[in-house]
Amino acid sequence: MFVKICGIRDLPALQAALEAGADAVGFVFHRPSRRYLAPPAAVPLATVAGGRALKVGVFAGEPPLEIAGLAAAVPLDHVQVHARDAAEVARVRDALRLVGRPLGLILAVKVSGREGDGDEPEEGLRRAARLIREVGPDMALVEGAGGGLAGGTGRPWDWSLLRSLDAELAGRVPLLLAGGLTPANVREAARAARPFGVDVASGVETDGRKDPEKIRAFVREAKEATTDGRPR
Repeated sequence: MFVKICGIRDLPALQAALEAGADAVGFVFHRPSRRYLAPPAAVPLATVAGGRALKVGVFAGEPPLEIAGLAAAVPLDHVQVHARDAAEVARVRDALRLVGRPLGLILAVKVSGREGDGDEPEEGLRRAARLIREVGPDMALVEGAGGGLAGGTGRPWDWSLLRSLDAELAGRVPLLLAGGLTPANVREAARAARPFGVDVASGVETDGRKDPEKIRAFVREAKEATTDGRPR
């Protein structure tokens, strides 16, 4: 099971993620987010991470050239884009070519799965699948509807919808499950969704800060969930 710990802001959280065996760590460069990390602070964390985990920069609406500049300076391995349409992602891709080395692209999409989202689940799935096909990302991060452009609500949703999306895409794009995951429920979520991987932010925090013990527990439970679920 691929595991991404998102919203890393300090060394203890990063060390916990690396020591536990997380496959990727996320640095949020979207200023309105409470998990925002100033680029100068990201550089030493990226240095410590080295090649032990993929370094992912999270963006939502930042200018493409700014994204490319940060990807080069930090440096990042992947860029996670929360975008409204394929044209926005295309502009980011054009800018990333200036970096001069390959960068992975993670597309974040939302699907409905809670009563009151104002959207039928089937409609949300079709819209998400259409955007993923248009963009053709290396991975797609899928979360429940709600929250702002750059993130979800942090609440559980109908994780089984991910299996429908995976079927709609014929398994061509690795899907990361996000939204309401915790060390206590990630095995259940993995059984319901059968994802390629999982992504967590608030579920490994205590009082708004990353909790090393929760990070270690989450990675352990997610990795062990592979034996309960599906590896492809």
